[in-house]
Amino acid sequence: MRVLVTRPQPFADRTARLLAARGHQPLVAPLLRIAPSGEPMPRGEWDAIVLTSASALIAFPEPPTLVPVFAVGDRTAEAAEEAGFQDVRSASGDREALALLARETLPPHQRLLVAAGRDRKEDLDRLLHEAGHEAHVWTAYVAEAETQLPAAARQAIADRSAGHVLHYSRRSASICVALAREEGLDQVLSSLNHVCISEDAAEPVRACGAASILVAGHPSEDAMLALLPRA
Repeated sequence: MRVLVTRPQPFADRTARLLAARGHQPLVAPLLRIAPSGEPMPRGEWDAIVLTSASALIAFPEPPTLVPVFAVGDRTAEAAEEAGFQDVRSASGDREALALLARETLPPHQRLLVAAGRDRKEDLDRLLHEAGHEAHVWTAYVAEAETQLPAAARQAIADRSAGHVLHYSRRSASICVALAREEGLDQVLSSLNHVCISEDAAEPVRACGAASILVAGHPSEDAMLALLPRA
């Protein structure tokens, strides 16, 4: 079965390998391009670094590997460890789970560096402040949207050869719907099967009229891929 992967690189290639190992035919068509923001890492002593995405790791020129890291999920935690961080903890969930992990693990009044993207939700730093911490947001990376559907994605949607479309965030799902609409393919897109990492990510797909939407019971890639039929 062909599966359309819309997440950015280098994560899309990793997903493609996982899909191939399960007997699926991955079709990689990233709708976002990740790049460092150019904003330097804030100076100072940090009690911990908070990561909502592995994308932020590209912005660390010399990772402060001894500073504890709190990662939103297991994949982000693995990427932090691969980058050299030695004390990494995973919330295995979403932003609320991440804030809860920091609150339960750290003593109050800690200085936290939240490495985030330019287009982000502001609830995490609010939750950390409410937990009694001093949270500083660093715009570490940008995720630029593609201005048109990649050719492979356009073809797979147009001829309905994509058995399933994977959506890893609300923003990328919104971009997918918007670009398909510009190509006159929104109704075709809505007829395909969609697998979403969360209800939030599913909302743009649902709003475009898609009827076949599966939402992961847990916000992780493993939970998403488990929803795919066996090859």
